[in-house]
Amino acid sequence: MEMAKRHEKQRHKRRLIIALARCSYNDIYVNKIPLRNSSLSGYVYMEEVLKGHRERCLQVCRMELNVFQNFCEIFPSRHLLNDTRGVKVEEQLAMFFYIMGKSSSNRSVQYQFQNSGETVSHHLERVLNAIHKLSFDYAHLPSSSASP
Repeated sequence: MEMAKRHEKQRHKRRLIIALARCSYNDIYVNKIPLRNSSLSGYVYMEEVLKGHRERCLQVCRMELNVFQNFCEIFPSRHLLNDTRGVKVEEQLAMFFYIMGKSSSNRSVQYQFQNSGETVSHHLERVLNAIHKLSFDYAHLPSSSASP
C-alpha cells in the first residue's frame, strides 16, 4: 500500500512537470508577443529624421544633414555598403553614428531603430569595416618632413 502511494505521488509529480513544461513552451514559442512593435520601423524613423527639422540629424547622428547625406552616397558608390533585405544604408549608418555619437548601448539602438540585437551588431560591424576601407583614401599619415 505504501509503495503504491509513493508511485502515485511520483506519477503525479511527473504529470505536473510535463504540464508546466507545456505551459512554458506555449508561452515562449506559441504565444509570442513582439518586443519591438513600434509603428516607427527603423526605415520610417530615418525617413522622419532625414525629412524633418535639420537639427534632428544633428541630434541622432551627431552631424549635419548634408554631411550624413554625403556618407550615404559615398559608401554605396564605392561598393562599401549596400541596402540589405531589411536595413537601408541610411539606417545602417545612422545606427553606427547613434552608437558612436551618444555612447549608446546595443539595446538602446534596438529600441530606437526597431531591430534585433543581432541585426544591430551585424550592421555595426559592416559600417566599421566600410569606414576602415574608406580611411585609406581619406586619412594619411603626415610626411616626415612636415613640421609639428
